[in-house]
Amino acid sequence: MGTAVDALRLALERGDVGALGPAYGRNAQLDASLPGGRRRHHGRAAIVEELAGWWGGSGEAIAFDAAVFERGAALWTERDGVRLRHYLHFSGDLISRHWVYSARPRGAFGGNSGAAVERRGELVVKRVVPNGGWMGRATRDALGRSARLWLDGQIARLPVQLDTAIQRVEADDDGYLIYMRDISEHLIGEERRLGADELYAVLGAAAGMHREFHSEDVASATRVEDMLAIASPATVAREIHETDLAPKQMPAGWEAFAQAAPEDVSSAVAELVADPAPLAAALARDGLTLIHGDLRDDNMGVLGNDVFLIDWDLAAMATAGVELVWFLLEDAWRADLSREEIVALALAAEGALLDERGLALGAVAGMCTFGWLLGHSAVIHPDPAETAWARDELAFWAPLARAGIEAL
Repeated sequence: MGTAVDALRLALERGDVGALGPAYGRNAQLDASLPGGRRRHHGRAAIVEELAGWWGGSGEAIAFDAAVFERGAALWTERDGVRLRHYLHFSGDLISRHWVYSARPRGAFGGNSGAAVERRGELVVKRVVPNGGWMGRATRDALGRSARLWLDGQIARLPVQLDTAIQRVEADDDGYLIYMRDISEHLIGEERRLGADELYAVLGAAAGMHREFHSEDVASATRVEDMLAIASPATVAREIHETDLAPKQMPAGWEAFAQAAPEDVSSAVAELVADPAPLAAALARDGLTLIHGDLRDDNMGVLGNDVFLIDWDLAAMATAGVELVWFLLEDAWRADLSREEIVALALAAEGALLDERGLALGAVAGMCTFGWLLGHSAVIHPDPAETAWARDELAFWAPLARAGIEAL
């Protein structure tokens, strides 16, 4: 296994891809999603020919980072500004499956959204433009929603305990500059766990926002049908010539979801991702409200009863159930309470805005937006901890999603 990974590293560095052939099984498969489309090859000769087109000759700027597991390996490679994410499956000492996805080079701005962020004095400044980044294009952000929420007064109406850290917003050519206090020390980040008091604060602040905007249409917020289609074939097609990682992973991820989830759930979700109108209508019947849309550790901090919530680029007109399920899919694994206990806290905080039907519809929405990632982690990712997490999430959410599908 280490020999196969070493062969990949040497091929990347030296461009001697021909010597890589013995690292692949005779019937190995390559699935590469790169700018311009998806390319799949069967057999070591075809795989080596494809890789030779990427790595011919010696490279200059090289980066290689590999995590090796019993089942396979997960790698980051970068050569002369071309950055790739790889997943390998092993059969004995040979590579049997190889998935490759393009990604933005290291140091590119702004996480998933692609927005530029810089420090100016004591403030952090984020530049947003309408339809910026793959998420902005997928959600039809024609107004620059995170800036418009401030300029149009919605941020000022948030519950007093919910702090966006925004100080001011200024127009800047074709976009906006959002000036924020630096609250990075308070953000949950990758290591911190969420205790009962923190969960209570977060869910209470979110519920207050949901009550404030219930049945009101916020013009700059994502339309619910666009939010539900963020991982759709249309998104993949739109981003075909771009380098963002997530849209490149989606086709393989949805195929893996069909393997990992119950057939009735996966087939219904596939139909709804392609045409979200039935689910959007069902959610609208319950009365839509403003949700943050990306409630998770990287965007969230807690200090006593105060909740910091940044990056409103995915703010949407949806339901409390949609917000809750997204939050749980992102962060339940880092919470000290069980999913059932967190759901009970949310039901109490939301009151009339969340019931069992709303939770079930939220589960369907979660599968539409997050299912491809669960599938990818359950089937493709070689880390056993990642696989266990995804299969555990699917086991919990599939019955609720099935109930939501039946309620459409």
